[in-house]
Amino acid sequence: MRWQVRLAASLRRGEALAALVLLLLACGVVWQAVQMPPGTLGAPGPGAFPGALGVLLAAICIGLLVRAWRMTGAEDEAIVLGHRDIALTLVALVVLGLVFEWLGFVLTAALFMLALFRAFSPLRWIGAIVAAAATAAIAYIVFVRALGVSLPAGLLPFD
Repeated sequence: MRWQVRLAASLRRGEALAALVLLLLACGVVWQAVQMPPGTLGAPGPGAFPGALGVLLAAICIGLLVRAWRMTGAEDEAIVLGHRDIALTLVALVVLGLVFEWLGFVLTAALFMLALFRAFSPLRWIGAIVAAAATAAIAYIVFVRALGVSLPAGLLPFD
């Protein structure tokens, strides 16, 4: 059974609202980044990269706001909000955040990718399981082994 929630909105209003929300996020990122040591040009501190990304996001949001403000009536069209794929992805991300520490990186990543592969790819169950396991294994190797990132082991005996 497929479900859909349909809400109609103006493209101009929707774009402006999304830009404002992201601009608030960008301001929060920049504010938090200036609380950290910026470092120098040769040795950037922990606040340099998030600060640069926050400023970049803010600039993009301002551009989107200007675009929405300049939009004419002919360009402004009704858009339909509410898509099953977006809702599924958001639910999967929330579940991922809730079980990440308990299940660990490998299981959580594999289950998340399995949900996405089943929802968005033509793969059948076996193919989706193999692809999800391979994706989680490759991500584990890259992050833990190659980059030395510490990720939660969870239920599986990974170090």
